[in-house]
Amino acid sequence: MEEAIEGSLSNAFGDFVLDEEGVDFTWADDLTILVANDDLSEILVQIGGFSDFGAGVKYGWPTGQAGAAGTLGGGDVPIVPIDVSGYALWIGNGYAQGGLGIWSGEIQLSGISAIPVPGTLAVFGLAFPLARRRRA
Repeated sequence: MEEAIEGSLSNAFGDFVLDEEGVDFTWADDLTILVANDDLSEILVQIGGFSDFGAGVKYGWPTGQAGAAGTLGGGDVPIVPIDVSGYALWIGNGYAQGGLGIWSGEIQLSGISAIPVPGTLAVFGLAFPLARRRRA
């Protein structure tokens, strides 16, 4: 496991921007945080992203529904408190059919703390063989 976390996740706050135009319909709100085990076989929480990766609970960002460079994303996401102890944080593009997305900014997660272990915050690159669908 890359970075174990402890505690009860109770809120997420994002303040980020899509720095360059999103490739293949990647939008600012596709920046995604997953709380999952080390091999992604159990995804407890998903915050952000168009694609549903099968998390027990999924939350969306209140802003960022565009793919133009400079689109602001994030906002306040109240979460029904959930114990995430022993899981890891994964961050990446949550639109499985999308392309490259480059974001900058910050995300604050309330109620949890990281337990340092060898390694770094994992980055996920999930690709699924799904039919390509254009966003409306």
